[in-house]
Amino acid sequence: IHSNRLEISMARKSSPSFKPKLIGIIFLPPLPGSPGASHLFPSEALQEAGARAVAEAKLLTRNGFEGIILQNEGDGPFLTSQAAAETIAAFSIILAAVREVTPIPLGVHLRKSDPLAALAIASVARANFIVSPAGYGALLARERIRLNASSVFILTQLLYSQLKNEEWMKEEGVEGLILREEGGGEISSQKMKKMNFPLFFEGPLSEPSSQGRILGRELREKGDSSLTINLKKMRTEVKFLKPKLRKVKIKKIKKNKAKNGENRISSP
Repeated sequence: IHSNRLEISMARKSSPSFKPKLIGIIFLPPLPGSPGASHLFPSEALQEAGARAVAEAKLLTRNGFEGIILQNEGDGPFLTSQAAAETIAAFSIILAAVREVTPIPLGVHLRKSDPLAALAIASVARANFIVSPAGYGALLARERIRLNASSVFILTQLLYSQLKNEEWMKEEGVEGLILREEGGGEISSQKMKKMNFPLFFEGPLSEPSSQGRILGRELREKGDSSLTINLKKMRTEVKFLKPKLRKVKIKKIKKNKAKNGENRISSP
């Protein structure tokens, strides 16, 4: 236990900063080897998934998103907790292609629950962060050092019902948190104000929140992850959320400028 805490502490000291507030999810179509791609040659499945990912990455970037998560949603049903070799290979190629068309931070969410493979993909294909379930803090900290991947940030995904106190999260090596569940706006206003790391809500909220947002199904017709992004729905979400997220940034800038004795305030 002491060794795990030491590894996490060392990793936290060198962990990268993470600044995006609005992140969009690209749900990849079935990748090679998955049940949904059984009718395709591996190269055909790769080409189809890659083309959609590149197109949606361009769309999200042009419409004000500050980060993108690539997620192999189309690979379900997930029969094991370890990603297949062909999944890792295809995901890496697609991520590298997306990296070439957008400068904004990219993340890897490799389902089902294989954060070590996600970290490997992120480190070789120049992603900026990964999404991981809880419980992998020490292992990921050690692997990040081994891979010389100190620039890869780790976002831990939890349901609100799984959330414990901040001390527990520090021991787990949490660098950033994704909360999933309705009622997120209430959570942010009452219990999350003092969290000393990036916080994101994924899914519907009962009230507006100034915390970071992750949008996936909300960008698609009927919330269907198999469909491509609906431009009208996306622009509606961005128009609603951007002013709220920007207010937080302006307040932080004003506060920092005041501390430094600077009088001029520039917009973010």
